Amino acid sequence: MNFVTHGLSHGPILVCLPGLIGGPEDFRDIIVGLRDHFRILIVDPNAERREQEGLNLSTATMLEISFDTTAVTLRDELLRSYRDQRYFFLGVSLGGKVVYDFALRFPELFAGGVITDVGLSPFGDSELFKVIEGIVDHTDLNLPWTEIKRSLQDLIPDKNLRILIQTQIAYPEKKPPAVWKTGMKNFEALLKRQTLDDQVDRYAAVDGTLTAAGKRIVVLHAEKMSGISTPGHQVLKGMKSIQLVEVPGSTHLLHVTHKDEIADHVIALKSK
Repeated sequence: MNFVTHGLSHGPILVCLPGLIGGPEDFRDIIVGLRDHFRILIVDPNAERREQEGLNLSTATMLEISFDTTAVTLRDELLRSYRDQRYFFLGVSLGGKVVYDFALRFPELFAGGVITDVGLSPFGDSELFKVIEGIVDHTDLNLPWTEIKRSLQDLIPDKNLRILIQTQIAYPEKKPPAVWKTGMKNFEALLKRQTLDDQVDRYAAVDGTLTAAGKRIVVLHAEKMSGISTPGHQVLKGMKSIQLVEVPGSTHLLHVTHKDEIADHVIALKSK
């Protein structure tokens, strides 16, 4: 497991986990306000694969990627390199699924966390997933880039989400047809192969333990194009160890638009 480190040389550990198609760049601006409070470890789950294949991973490689052992691997690495520390977590999008998984597997090591816009329930039921699925299914990849870009502007009003989607389109021959990069094309297949998609019952089993120990997870919920479904929202409201924070005027890409608010919630974890 690859860590990029920032902040204090000693002190409480903050483990940062990016989304499925993200990386350490997801935290570049957020950690500015956190360096004086934590020893920051940013995880890049695909670092070794990128070194071997470059940023556009092959279909075969992407089908091998799974988060189902990430919490175990993460636990082992933390105990090997940073024993006897307090472990706080920040998870962006699907990285938040790993945060939930760590908390339910290893509540004794979990000190608290902040998650941006993903819940315990299946991600496939969310508004964001349905938007992405529709774009992948209906974008005409035989068009030149200027026309695809124009069509995406009509389909995706939110600029930040549109830019993210655009980065997932490539022209291998430098001309049409284009292809979806494998992280986007196999998005649904990857989710179904994870054991992390539906975590409700497993998390409920440790909810009381976390609450009794004063440990909590702050979940920031986007107002539009959310990665949390309506039923999933109700599930989160029913968990005592989870603090659900509604963020007006936001979309799923909170780590781009609400950096300071995220940092404030992470810092507040230390006082609990």
